Amino acid sequence: MRIMVLRFIVDNVLRNSTVILLLAIFIGLTFPQAAHFFKGYVNYSLIIMLTVSTMGMRIRAIFSAKRGVKTILIGLTLNYVVLSALCILLGYIFFPMDVELRNGFVVMAAVPVAVAVVPFTYLLNGDAEYSMSITALLYLLALILTPLLIYILFGSAINLLDLIILDLQLILLPLILSRVLLLLKANRLSRGVYDIIINLSLVVIVYAIIGVNQPTFLSGEGFLYPILAASLIRTFGIGILTEKISAKIGVEKQLIPPFAMLASIKNMALTSTLALSLFAPKSSIPAAICMPLEIFFFIYLKAKA
Repeated sequence: MRIMVLRFIVDNVLRNSTVILLLAIFIGLTFPQAAHFFKGYVNYSLIIMLTVSTMGMRIRAIFSAKRGVKTILIGLTLNYVVLSALCILLGYIFFPMDVELRNGFVVMAAVPVAVAVVPFTYLLNGDAEYSMSITALLYLLALILTPLLIYILFGSAINLLDLIILDLQLILLPLILSRVLLLLKANRLSRGVYDIIINLSLVVIVYAIIGVNQPTFLSGEGFLYPILAASLIRTFGIGILTEKISAKIGVEKQLIPPFAMLASIKNMALTSTLALSLFAPKSSIPAAICMPLEIFFFIYLKAKA
């Protein structure tokens, strides 16, 4: 009986990103007392999460991509031009007077797509090889683009040296560690083990973000509704629009899922970690709200597939 219960917990909770994410949000809202303690481990959790996530991402896939330069440029444009510009625009439109919340949306513009887009594309029967190629390229570019964009957007309010160090810790270090693990043949472990590691790391990040902002969430502050509205536009609005336009102009069916996700998904774990490190906890609220919406957008795409 115990073995059956344990197996149920492992298969339906620990390995289920949607369930674990919603559970972390619930615990953060209900029992936020330990959030400030776990806040100190957010960076480490993100490093672990990205290290394991990028193990399946072959850097050489960039150079072996079969889709060609044009398709790669479309992917880059969707994520680092269209979606980044939309994040900045929404921040200034919805929060012209609230600098902290505006910062939360602006930081989104500087980060790459979430690594989860690769397995999501596979589950949606899309072109997983293309998704892997563009994701690997975006993470390599993020080593330069993330600190550069944040410094351009925030100027002297940000210490450039501290930002570069943070960028190296949160993006370059996981890439290096993932290569080391591959050399050590760590990828021979079962996929389920890595799913659990990633999800538990996600729990720490989400719990800390929700927990430190719990008083704000439960205060009934009016700004929560504009955040939700902006987040829906940023995720479902641009995502569905990209999906519809791609289908209408005759984009190959296998490319539509990655295109839609590149236009609507950013790395919210990285966004929230940067927001917590660079600004007040309130700046991490937009990422906390966008995070589950991105999961729901994937569920929407899966239901249509």
